[in-house]
Amino acid sequence: MNCWNLKVALRDPRLYGDGLLSPWRCVSRVGQRFWAPCPSDLGLSRRVGALFQRCVAVPLVLVGALLTLPLTALGACLKWVDLVRRFDTLVEKTAAVTPHFPFFLEMYSRLGDRLIANLNAKVLAGERSCNYLRMPFQGDRFFYFVQHPGPKQLEGPCYFRHVVDLGKIDKDKWPASFIGSTLYQLPFFSHRQSLNGPQSYTISWASHQLELHEWLGVVGEYTKIPFRDGSIRIGLHVRDGGDFDDDVTKSLHPLKLPCLDFYKGELKKLLKTVSKQPVDVHIFTDALDPERLYREIDADLKTYGEKKNVQVTFTKREKTSLKDDIANMLRVHWMIRADSNLSGPLGDASGKRQLEVFPSEARMDEGCHQVVITQVTQRKLSRNGNVETIDQTRYTRNVGGWLPSWGIRYLQRMLDIHDVRMA
Repeated sequence: MNCWNLKVALRDPRLYGDGLLSPWRCVSRVGQRFWAPCPSDLGLSRRVGALFQRCVAVPLVLVGALLTLPLTALGACLKWVDLVRRFDTLVEKTAAVTPHFPFFLEMYSRLGDRLIANLNAKVLAGERSCNYLRMPFQGDRFFYFVQHPGPKQLEGPCYFRHVVDLGKIDKDKWPASFIGSTLYQLPFFSHRQSLNGPQSYTISWASHQLELHEWLGVVGEYTKIPFRDGSIRIGLHVRDGGDFDDDVTKSLHPLKLPCLDFYKGELKKLLKTVSKQPVDVHIFTDALDPERLYREIDADLKTYGEKKNVQVTFTKREKTSLKDDIANMLRVHWMIRADSNLSGPLGDASGKRQLEVFPSEARMDEGCHQVVITQVTQRKLSRNGNVETIDQTRYTRNVGGWLPSWGIRYLQRMLDIHDVRMA
């Protein structure tokens, strides 16, 4: 019995003893809710209230966890015994490919990383003519490939006699065919190189454009942005971090969380290439206050004198949804974006995107006081192949957060995250 099967059994409601784990799940959900970071831009009274709630919740969660541990242990044992008893009837008979995240990425990866990991696994499964085991993630239910699974798409819980970690095998030595009751775990690492082995497997988006166009289609109704007829539609995917990423993360990942000067500077460069055609600019962002970004960008264009026939819009945080943003990203012609595993593949999938601009290299300055985006890539998309142009730039952000600047530089070098591996 391998570790994969034991982990799956804990979440399998078909196995005996599932009810004994319910108290632990309830305590876990409460703990996750109160452990969420407190946004820095809240008023003082609300921040004090949130801190008080956390101080009260921590001991209650600890007490609840201690009280539910005996029931959880008993339920887990019953599930494992039931799994052994019924294993031959539950085990899959054919091979499958599934995405795999290291422990620390499992905790912190968001929609884009999980989407790319699943798409990688789905493509590899198709190349090897075996099943694809989808790993559910938050926000996946409105994608076509989730709502309309193919004949070789498994939804779990699934058990296998053997589990193979492809990250520990050089790609040239992978089995020629994936057969038998074997689960092949395809590792994903969102930076340039893996911490513990061979280079991660990634697909060529251009060679799978038709599949991506189908898989990443949004199912159901969504709120359309009212772009003007005949206008050039420019999207700004401003990754601000919201209440998820702190200043240390922004300093550590300047390509995934670029400074606002990058978006303003590259937008002005694009507007210089437009003569009289109307331009609609829409801001897609996870910022807690999208209106602040809108005011800064709009005011910058007016100061620069590039506001002629340019309309800048945004959607208030309480009125938008992830589904709306993804569906509307598929409608824009030009995209200025961060190094995002969400808005990047959507460009190849949309069939409408003609141009995208993203930061492709960053460095810390000599004194480790600023993070500098030193290179921006402009990619023209077409069915005949993509054409890239590299531009040397200098967009800066002061190093911030609790981690010393030398610590940020050390982590950047260790993880080799100064340039884009998969944009």
